[in-house]
Amino acid sequence: FLEDLRKQDRKFVATSSGLTYKVHTLGDMKKVVRNNRDTVLVRYRMLNVSGEVVDTTYYRGDTLRIDVGSMSRGVIEAAKLIGEGGHLETWIPSRLAFGSAGCDSLSVLPNTMLYYELWLIDVEGR
Repeated sequence: FLEDLRKQDRKFVATSSGLTYKVHTLGDMKKVVRNNRDTVLVRYRMLNVSGEVVDTTYYRGDTLRIDVGSMSRGVIEAAKLIGEGGHLETWIPSRLAFGSAGCDSLSVLPNTMLYYELWLIDVEGR
């Protein structure tokens, strides 16, 4: 699936971890996530492979301030790519998201790949 996506849209690239992403807006690369103690203000859409919304702040017109260390490994990796003010879309493999445990509170089944659209509004270093 992801290989076909990258062939169709060459702006999608894959990292060595398996994260597949496309940058829409590159933010201020002087203000990037540097460690798990940083906090970020984000707006996001999280969808499953079927395109169903799993969680979102986007549709509510809301944002979320969160400690970087509280985010999944895949979202951390994605956030580090764009800098403050950046925007990207990414497919996050299960092992970088909720893995074999899934997430009951969000109804994410085990071993589920997720799609995120992420806006990194603010980065506060700690």
